[in-house]
Order: sequence, then structure tokens, then C-alpha cells
Amino acid sequence: HIPITRVFQDKYAGLRISAWVYASTGEDLRRGELVITPTHMGKHYRITHLNFYDYGCKPLEWNKVSLDLIITSELSEGDTLHSFVYYTGNDKLFIDDLKFESFERKK
Repeated sequence: HIPITRVFQDKYAGLRISAWVYASTGEDLRRGELVITPTHMGKHYRITHLNFYDYGCKPLEWNKVSLDLIITSELSEGDTLHSFVYYTGNDKLFIDDLKFESFERKK
């Protein structure tokens, strides 16, 4: 997790998390998700997630995925952003080149 103020100066901004995903089967892709969630006053809210299978990822090849989140003024200085891969499968799921990008409004 990272503090909101380390990512954005503007209260209206966007965040993109992207990664490359590889799995042996479609079932492994169904059981994996990329997740972004802000935390306000210690509680997660507005959880945004992307299921790898529903996104169109194919087994036995590297797939690029990305997930966007708009940050609004409802966040405050003590808030944090959490991002992670949630996987409930039993086989291996590979993640590479996890990347975070932030975008602020043009002034």
C-alpha cells in the first residue's frame, strides 16, 4: 500500500495498474484477479477488480492486463491505496512487469 499523497497532488486523478499474466489453464485465469482498493479511515471501499479470464486472457501465453481507477475528492491525506493480485487457484499463476501509473488533470 502507498499513501494517497505520494501518488497525487490533485484530488481528481487517475491510477492505472498493469501487468503481464501467464497461466496454464483457463480455470487458473478464472481464479485470478487484479485488485485496486483505496482505504479511508482504515476501511477498504470502492474495490475495483479485473478477472483475468473475463478480461480475455488466454492460457499458455503472456497476456497484458490493465485496470484504471479514478480518484476523487472523497479521499483524504491519511488514506492509502492497496493493489494486489488475488488468486484462489492451486496451480501456478505468473505475474510480470507490475506497473503503476498516475494521471492528474491538466491545469
